[in-house]
Amino acid sequence: SAERNRSLLFFPPAGLIIGAFVGAFVGELIHDGSDKLKALRVAVSSFAAFILGTGMKLAVSLAIGFYVIRALFV
Repeated sequence: SAERNRSLLFFPPAGLIIGAFVGAFVGELIHDGSDKLKALRVAVSSFAAFILGTGMKLAVSLAIGFYVIRALFV
């Protein structure tokens, strides 16, 4: 079971998602170890920003791809 959890952490998509959350949580605990609720809020906010940023990158990439393909075939 521990091996499965370790492999999930280093599996690229899961590692990126879990790593952003865990990294923010641990970093905030190192910075201020007395407030675990604040660390959780920071981790959730970091995760939300990561997801929204990834979504924006995907949207821009699709828009650029659309215009490039349209320019090539029109």
